[in-house]
Amino acid sequence: MVVSIVIPAYNEAETIGRTVSACLQQDWRDGDIEIVVVDDGSTDDTAVAAERLGAKCIRQTNAGPSAARNAGWRAARGDIICLLDSDCVPNTGWVRRFVTRLEAEGLDGIGGSFSIANPESLLASCAHQDIVRRHAQMGQDAHFLPGGNSCYRRCVLQATGGFKEELRATEDAELAYRARKQGFRLGFDPNNKVAQHYRTSLGGHLRKQFRQAGTRLRVYRDHPNMRRGDGYVRPLDLVQPPLALLTLALIPLVWWPPAAWALALLAAVGLSIHIPSAVFAVRQTRKARFFVLMPWLFLRTFAWALGMVWGVVRLRLEAHKTDADQELEGISP
Repeated sequence: MVVSIVIPAYNEAETIGRTVSACLQQDWRDGDIEIVVVDDGSTDDTAVAAERLGAKCIRQTNAGPSAARNAGWRAARGDIICLLDSDCVPNTGWVRRFVTRLEAEGLDGIGGSFSIANPESLLASCAHQDIVRRHAQMGQDAHFLPGGNSCYRRCVLQATGGFKEELRATEDAELAYRARKQGFRLGFDPNNKVAQHYRTSLGGHLRKQFRQAGTRLRVYRDHPNMRRGDGYVRPLDLVQPPLALLTLALIPLVWWPPAAWALALLAAVGLSIHIPSAVFAVRQTRKARFFVLMPWLFLRTFAWALGMVWGVVRLRLEAHKTDADQELEGISP
């Protein structure tokens, strides 16, 4: 059996070597492993570094991770497609564990979790602890598979058409939703981890959260049954952005005592929502520094809120454009 590992990469010359090297060290003995790196329009030596180690490299103009993953699995030889991000390093049993679970349980796709490759960064550690708690709450019957650590049978990708290329965020969730709608069985293995290099820039992290929140609205439009959560995104997550928007709306009125009291109450509620996450992280790590998760996650909520506002604006503009195009078609001779 041929297993193909597909790795989308954009300007990852510094990390792609570690990722490809770890893929070459897999202890898979029941067939061949093919490594396919899709260079998504990099301006550095990502492709050269990958090819130097023996990976098959596909070059394309920058089109985003969805298009890169699609180009990768379509060019791959394997009937099993493992998806890995270019800043992640798998353990030696990564492929074997995925394939064993697929075969033993009759699954069509399976996802794994993450360890942290840069724990010296407090910001990176906070992002990691948030994911650890979310993955701890996911069941083995999955509605969501992380694009940076998952595995699909080729037939699933062929039947669904793969990732939606217009999505540059949350494309992994959208694919999983469609796969389940078509009757494919998806599983989750929290113990099959890859070491991820998390973002260390607060601005970069908040921009990513902004982008994901805006795109998620588009996904919920197409999959309304998932609006109440998918095991990874929880109902409480969907309550936070409206609270954040209300908080922002009251800031200009802070000089008015009733608004100031309301603002203080909303801030207290917003912070208290994240007490369970902070307590979970402190208990897991035995490090008190993770109480910083409360203000950190509270700040992230505002990126979610603004991202959702932008997502609504984009959807309305797209709907208006579609209506205008239809009107033009109706009056054209």
